[in-house]
Amino acid sequence: MQTKMVPTKFTKCLWATGFIIVTYIICQQRPWEVLHTTRYFTPTDFFLGQQKAKVDALLLQQRNHSNEIQNFVTLHDWKLEDPWPGEQKRRAAAVRRECRGWKKKPQHLPSSLENLTQLLVDDYHRAIYCYIPKVACTNWKRLWMILTGLTTIKDPVLIPYDLPHKIHERMMLIKQPISISTLQEKLLTYSKIIVVRNPYERLISAFKDKFEGTGKAYYKRNYAHHIMKTYRKNANTSEIPVSGDGLTFSEFVTYIINLSRGNYDEHWKPYADSCYPCGIHYDVIAKYETMAEDSDRFLKLIKAPSDLHFPKYAPTNTSKLISSYMAKLSTHQRKALYSVYEKDFKMFQYNEIRN
Repeated sequence: MQTKMVPTKFTKCLWATGFIIVTYIICQQRPWEVLHTTRYFTPTDFFLGQQKAKVDALLLQQRNHSNEIQNFVTLHDWKLEDPWPGEQKRRAAAVRRECRGWKKKPQHLPSSLENLTQLLVDDYHRAIYCYIPKVACTNWKRLWMILTGLTTIKDPVLIPYDLPHKIHERMMLIKQPISISTLQEKLLTYSKIIVVRNPYERLISAFKDKFEGTGKAYYKRNYAHHIMKTYRKNANTSEIPVSGDGLTFSEFVTYIINLSRGNYDEHWKPYADSCYPCGIHYDVIAKYETMAEDSDRFLKLIKAPSDLHFPKYAPTNTSKLISSYMAKLSTHQRKALYSVYEKDFKMFQYNEIRN
């Protein structure tokens, strides 16, 4: 009896070991592979297709669910991550980078109170705005009138167009009866904003506003007439209209590139010489292209009334006209004109239009 029991126990051990091995293989493989490799039977292609389709469907469902979670997380993070402060840091870094080689040059720093005529102050909100003509300055002066309490009108659009320009001296920093040390303290501690646009867009906007069509009589008489007398080739002085009508953009540019430093009208004075960004740190660099958001962000920064916003506006199509206006200039004029505004282009990261 004992001789028969030995092979029986051995056989059981073999069967147990085999079962464990087969079970391990089955657990490690996908359903349609297990059925084929263990050779319990040969599956048909149809069966394999069914099993694979079921597993693929589950995997697809899992992937879709994961994507939904990822999309939600991404969207959620995007909402939490505010890109505006980062953009402001990038703009400020570009200004600092371009100013490194200029700080030792006095002409790029304010040297007297007369250099600060374009700074408007709001002591209640501890804010300073450097206005630049032809860069939405009318609407910003309207806002400043409300902020400083010079008007009881709450909607800036309702303030007459010419009024801010007539009384803006009452908001000027240098018109305050304060000491130089107090003025310097405000420049260092108040929240400051500058608003810019493509330098050529601004120049063309100024030309169109002052000289084209009906233009402005003051600028036609005091600028256009002189420019045409000086730079119009082969023209008899008597043929130049006293009214200043007929000034061309090419003649205007020739006048600009021949001006000596310090003799620019504020409507075409470079930003570097208007607001001195190499000497004054602006907390917000607003751009014409992102005016609505930049303006509202600054108003929130200085804790302005929550219902006060930059007026809704339709951006002009001046940017589309740059190429056509620049095409009227010679290569020499384009190069000379760029050199006048080169610092503005580089500081505020605008590209020159090349024909």
